[in-house]
Amino acid sequence: MIHIAHFYSCTRGGVVESAVMYRPKDDILVTDLQEELVLLNPETQDIFTLNSSGRLLWLALPASLDQLSKLLQTTYELDAPTAHQDAREVMDALVRAQLVDHDF
Repeated sequence: MIHIAHFYSCTRGGVVESAVMYRPKDDILVTDLQEELVLLNPETQDIFTLNSSGRLLWLALPASLDQLSKLLQTTYELDAPTAHQDAREVMDALVRAQLVDHDF
């Protein structure tokens, strides 16, 4: 399981999830500590820490949910539903934390 500060689910309103592209916001300050990332949102002054799997997803951006799920699946030998759920939860949390934008 991937851990960051907050998790939530959002309704996609009929949009195919795999088509959603996630991009890190330009103003986010990132410190890479090799096993984890520390992210600072200068607008909110909130600091977030991503563990190694969260780091993997962040470094893969921009990417679709499908691409991120497959990355988790192959890197951590997860089954497809678990990888998809974990990727979606992380991306939803990063969007809510105003660290990532998405295109529907």
